Amino acid sequence: RNKTISKATCHPLKVNFGRGLCANCYYRERYNQNKNGYRDKKRLSGKKWREKNKNNIDLHRKYKLKFRFNITLEEYKELFRKQKGLCAACEKPPFAAHNGALALAVDHDHSCCSGERSCGKCIRGLIHSQCNNAIGNAFDNPEILNKLANYLIKEKSAERRPNADNKR
Repeated sequence: RNKTISKATCHPLKVNFGRGLCANCYYRERYNQNKNGYRDKKRLSGKKWREKNKNNIDLHRKYKLKFRFNITLEEYKELFRKQKGLCAACEKPPFAAHNGALALAVDHDHSCCSGERSCGKCIRGLIHSQCNNAIGNAFDNPEILNKLANYLIKEKSAERRPNADNKR
């Protein structure tokens, strides 16, 4: 049987997925037409999943660790034990997350694996998400982080400016 493939009107180099649109545009249009219904459906399915799996809290964490960082939950826990439960960057204990869990983010070298996923060999340690964001915002560049630290030290030790009223 000879089936012809039609081109998408939105992106002529892509295949027609439905309604004359490519797959990305089709799903985007479908989502935009029913944002609240889509959001409610996702929330409900997440709630059902959490209720169903409330006895196995580590299930999602296992998947995320394996998919994003190529390590097992046991390897994460071993790294956590080696660090004595402290952040590898600031050496302070973890903060309680929104669900009450005490967890640290996995930090990896972005020069090895620049995308969302890691090979698992370039993991530097477990750190607070705030510390991880600070490192990421400095583009993993120690020089930038040193300059920021020096700036904070200099500003802290400098005399305060004459505007004591702090009016802006």
